[in-house]
Amino acid sequence: MKLKTKILFVLLTIILTQACSSPYYDHTKEDWNKLTYEQRENIKNRYKTVIDSRKITEHDEIIKARTQSIIKLAN
Repeated sequence: MKLKTKILFVLLTIILTQACSSPYYDHTKEDWNKLTYEQRENIKNRYKTVIDSRKITEHDEIIKARTQSIIKLAN
């Protein structure tokens, strides 16, 4: 029962965190609307680079963890 409670808590935290995130790439709506199309695209591209690098890092960490678990099983 405790595991279900923990999972529910984590999911609820994720949902609430995402609900509070800004769809304007860390800008207020007013500031975002003042930007030109080129400025908006530039900001989106910078965020995309950060997000892509995080995905690569997460993928590498998963591979390292699996490799370590295989090494432990072999010993």
